[in-house]
Amino acid sequence: ARFIDASYLRLKNIAFSYDFPTGWIKKLNAVSWKVFLHMQNVFTITKYKGHDPESQSLESLPPLRMITIGTQVNF
Repeated sequence: ARFIDASYLRLKNIAFSYDFPTGWIKKLNAVSWKVFLHMQNVFTITKYKGHDPESQSLESLPPLRMITIGTQVNF
């Protein structure tokens, strides 16, 4: 039997948001204004040679990296 090191370090989810100060949003006649950034599967550190050390399957794809940027304004 052959053993392979499949150890890894993965940053899966991270989210940032910022609420603008009320002084800024009053100029827009708005109640609130927020911008946000959400990221999934940001990075994986591994010496594993396959696609994904978590599944260890040759047929499956690694998790997709997703980035969502948005804003929310309430009037």
